Amino acid sequence: MIEPNPYKTKTVMKMMVAAIIFITFFNSAEIYNWMQRLSADSAIKPVLVSSFEPVYALCDRLPYINFSQKLKQDYRRFAGIDYREKYDVNPSIFLSMEKYSWLKPSEKQELSPESKLAELESVTPPAIESFDTNTVLKVLLIGDSMLKVGFGDILSAKLKAKGKIEVTYFGKNSTGLSRQDYFDWFAKLESLCKGIKYHLIVLMIGANDAQGFNKDGKVFNYGTPEWIDSYRSKTNLFAAMMSKYSHRFYWIGMPPMLMSKFDAKMKTLSKIYAEETVKFPNGSYIATTSILGDNKGGYTAYGTVKGKKVLLRGNDGIHFANGGGELLTDAVLEKFKKDFKR
Repeated sequence: MIEPNPYKTKTVMKMMVAAIIFITFFNSAEIYNWMQRLSADSAIKPVLVSSFEPVYALCDRLPYINFSQKLKQDYRRFAGIDYREKYDVNPSIFLSMEKYSWLKPSEKQELSPESKLAELESVTPPAIESFDTNTVLKVLLIGDSMLKVGFGDILSAKLKAKGKIEVTYFGKNSTGLSRQDYFDWFAKLESLCKGIKYHLIVLMIGANDAQGFNKDGKVFNYGTPEWIDSYRSKTNLFAAMMSKYSHRFYWIGMPPMLMSKFDAKMKTLSKIYAEETVKFPNGSYIATTSILGDNKGGYTAYGTVKGKKVLLRGNDGIHFANGGGELLTDAVLEKFKKDFKR
């Protein structure tokens, strides 16, 4: 005797649909990231992105999605798995705060740049000093994934190879100056510099900053005059802090980006970095366009180094391949050699 199937076809179909929806929502970041990695020439890419983007934008704000992302990051850190430039870019950088009105930062009270600057105004920027050959130079490297992927390790190794240079290296993916409610770089800089006066601080940050943020209960949408003024204040404060905690600091600008809209945003941020850094006598802004761009200053994946064609950028069109990291490291070391003659 054949036993009847305990599950009806309709029930099975409903279970399958529920499973697909759950998997889609739970893996929305990976799915959206995969869509962004499709070739720009693909006819289906704009259709997929435009249809799925609202789903990801909503999921990005759900607690269980953020919790799952944190678990993955913690596991990668525990297992010692390196950042994968092709797969691990934070897709939220492609979202528009103006387009999705529900994407609002939390109500966490932010540090006031004005009040913090008042504390620093009494501090005179240190005069540039000369150092003898026995001095162990202390260097701090900080930044987001633009530092961590294909650049920071190379710069750190080459600095150490010079001898009598002590390098402290801290990078955190998916962070920036915009969202102190997510990660507070100002507090982190203070903790890194507690009781230490670095000879040099090198900063590369900004890839995640073209987004809205909350200040005093008000949401500042990216690109508005209020956003520009507030972000400029944050930039100035961070530069003032680096000026106080070091003999010299280098703020490295964003390189040309593959996606034109994202590139325009990074150019806006880099302009602010350059204008605020030069206000400090011990600060230097290092532009990357001439180092990593084509002959017109635009994006290029490849460059020529010592007569050889070298891959400069990662597949995501944002981060560095080792070749790009080597070029940028050489530019930083050239500046370092001029500023720290021993």
